[in-house]
Amino acid sequence: MALLTLRPGAAVRWVGNGLLIDGWRSAALVACPPAAARVWQRVEPALARGLDPDAATAGLPATAAEVVRWLFALLAEHDALVDVTVARDAHPLAAFLAGVADEPAAALAAVRQAVVAVDGESRLTDAAGAALTEAGITVSGTGAEADLVIRLGPTGRSPQPGRFGVLRVAAGSNGVLIGPVNHTGEWSGDVDGPDRFHSGAPDPGGGAGLSVPHMVTQEVVRILAGLADGTGALVRDALVRRVAPDGAVTPRPVAASAPHRPVTAAGTVTAGARAVRVLGKGTLATVVRASVRAAGRHVTPHAVTAGGHDGARPRAVVGADPSWSADRHRRAQRAARDGGAAYLPVRGDAATVEVGPLAEVDGGVCVACVLARRQAVLGLPTGAASVAIGRALPVPPYWARLTGEVVVEHLSGRLAPGTVTVLALRDGVIARHRVQPVPGCPTCDPLPADRPELATLELRPRAMADPYGLRVVAGPPALSELRAELVDERFGPVIRVHPERYASLRLAAAELAPPGWSGRLGGFGRAAEPSAAEVLALLESCERDAARHPQARRTSVRASYRELVADAVDPARLGLPGPAAVAHPGYRLAPYTPRSVTWWVWAVELAGGRRQLVPEDVAYWGADRPDVRRFIPDSSSGCAVGSCLEEALLHACLEVIERDAFLMTWYGRRPPPRLTHPLDPTPTTRLIVDRLSAEGYRLHLFDITSDVGVPAVWALAVTDRPERAASFSAAGAHPDPRRAAAAAVVEAGVNLLRAAQGPPASGDRLLAMLDDPALVRTLPDHTALHQLPEALPRFDFALRGGAPRPFEEHFAGWRDRFWHPDLTEVLRRVIDAMTGAGMTPLAVDQTRGIDRRLGLAAVKVLAPGAVPMTFGHLYRRVDLPRLRRINADVGTADLPHPFP
Repeated sequence: MALLTLRPGAAVRWVGNGLLIDGWRSAALVACPPAAARVWQRVEPALARGLDPDAATAGLPATAAEVVRWLFALLAEHDALVDVTVARDAHPLAAFLAGVADEPAAALAAVRQAVVAVDGESRLTDAAGAALTEAGITVSGTGAEADLVIRLGPTGRSPQPGRFGVLRVAAGSNGVLIGPVNHTGEWSGDVDGPDRFHSGAPDPGGGAGLSVPHMVTQEVVRILAGLADGTGALVRDALVRRVAPDGAVTPRPVAASAPHRPVTAAGTVTAGARAVRVLGKGTLATVVRASVRAAGRHVTPHAVTAGGHDGARPRAVVGADPSWSADRHRRAQRAARDGGAAYLPVRGDAATVEVGPLAEVDGGVCVACVLARRQAVLGLPTGAASVAIGRALPVPPYWARLTGEVVVEHLSGRLAPGTVTVLALRDGVIARHRVQPVPGCPTCDPLPADRPELATLELRPRAMADPYGLRVVAGPPALSELRAELVDERFGPVIRVHPERYASLRLAAAELAPPGWSGRLGGFGRAAEPSAAEVLALLESCERDAARHPQARRTSVRASYRELVADAVDPARLGLPGPAAVAHPGYRLAPYTPRSVTWWVWAVELAGGRRQLVPEDVAYWGADRPDVRRFIPDSSSGCAVGSCLEEALLHACLEVIERDAFLMTWYGRRPPPRLTHPLDPTPTTRLIVDRLSAEGYRLHLFDITSDVGVPAVWALAVTDRPERAASFSAAGAHPDPRRAAAAAVVEAGVNLLRAAQGPPASGDRLLAMLDDPALVRTLPDHTALHQLPEALPRFDFALRGGAPRPFEEHFAGWRDRFWHPDLTEVLRRVIDAMTGAGMTPLAVDQTRGIDRRLGLAAVKVLAPGAVPMTFGHLYRRVDLPRLRRINADVGTADLPHPFP
């Protein structure tokens, strides 16, 4: 049997409790005992030299031999092995093809034997021939004996197509199009319509021309090696995208970032910084040095700390070795910054090479942030962030040249901060991405310590754009602006936005991958138009992420309430789980006492401006720390974003009021007034009501307005059809009762329509929750339980509340109680109402740098005395005076809430 080795670019690493097998085609994290890792450590050096799998087990004990066979089976399953003779062949493309080709030996033979002709009058003819020759491809002067003909210039019929066909290259107003290969010799050169492309020869200038000879070589290799997929390459503005025969472009063009104006402060790299040091060994580093020198810069051998005249010291350092580990890049960046130089990393990441971002001395995004963002998107477990870094495919000559051009572009200072250029070696794509710094990074985004003087909220007059819309501006930020700042499929924070459609209602879900967080977060939007739904989904993703943990200030107070009694809110006033819940075997939090130590953040009392400390894990729902045990459960309820601080505060207060009113009603078990539907529903509300009726649901509205006085409405949809989920609940609170009802109806309807796409609630686990509420542990449990027909009797207390009252008559005059043309005045009236009901609101400003750049403010409002929304029945916080005042017997009304 042939000797095998790992494919170039493949990796096997011990990560956590398993082996990460990562090939170019697939990857898996395989749970296995540590003994398997020890066996792999013995096998790996021999496999690097070349190993016969059958001979690898010779002389091994039976157990060890079985593990070796298992390892080789895993590697074969993920196509991570290759014949060592191919990987070590002297041909310039051998190692590269060993890493990417389906059949490496056949691909190498095809490339080695092929003859390519370059035809045309273009100035690129000689350059393309030279690039092909450098890659080890035979170039013929005529097409008579050629296997592939490259046609540079006008469209039409090639006199004699080769065995592989004709690869045409044409320039137009939207770039240079290379391919796709055509077997007849006929090709129109059309991409975006006949008026967009002309048949002139490609222009080597204009930003794209320098890349064209090397991209031509890339396309030739794809064709000869069997990697072609029927697409062409569109080269424009030093980027390359794939173009399908129907004109579809992949990846989609993204909104262009504003050019980054070079800063001329001392210690900052600019377009005028001449001296550059290029670190690294091998072909790529050599080519990068040549490219930098050809761009008119001085490539210096001096280290940043070397003496001598200032012109000899590098103002920028390039780490141009794809084999470097992540730690090696970090050390090089730290040394460059300490010496007053910018740092540009060139990293290998499996089948890609990443250039950037340029980390200037006084700004930019560091390597650690790039790795953290990438790890979050990949969903790698802790400790696996650097597995892919430093194991790039061998870089073919043409990709080395392209990388050199990209390096020069980054050093020019014209690209926006945080820009990363990704060269996909197998797919033939060059794309730009933007990386955001990770808040709290000590290198590029250090946070100030949280101090009382920073907890200031100055309320300013804000005229409303819509008399009852409670918004300051007529619309949210533009979708293009949000996408440019938030969405990047490689680095996040939002990976993608998923569109959904239910009848005429459009939904969107933004998938968020925050660094340091296990799993994904979602932001959801609903609207009549797809773009509006996407905007709302992205805004909610901002809200969820800002509320996750402190990203604007560094929490600095760690103590017990007993030590802070003069400056802190008593956690008991926020509501705590009852003694019976804390004593339950399933309870996972720490019991609270005034001596319980936790972290605290500064908040502002909205009624009087007093600064008070509140537990960090109440202000931020995801702020779990290893050095303290959480004793108070919370959720994202009370968090909001707005176009200004006052707008965000108002909507956060309304959410607190809404959840408090619902839970007061549910736990109090007093029949709320039933209401008719409003006479003038919005188009979206009418759509939802009609759809619910068509699905067999009866939609009930209840007035659950609490002693705060802000109108609050509960929408309850129920059905007795056994194939449907039995009930859905939602609530809304708004100074305008009609808007409160509309919000509740749409929320209930959307939840129902989405649930209808899946199977009905059933199963023994849900049925067991009817008898044992402690089994209700998560938000989905709360909603799924009440989708059971057996749970419908729990709503009898509300449904027996008498005949519905006319909506307009019941709420006559209520809309004007809080209304004012100044949104800030509306906010003050709501604050006064909450304070009068014994639930004075406090606010924590959660606004991050990215929110400010988007013109947003993010806040969390908490109100001591209000009943807070939590999920998991054991974690309900019902030991509060307001509940006791309405004579709710929470000991006997021990029912999980149905709130989504």
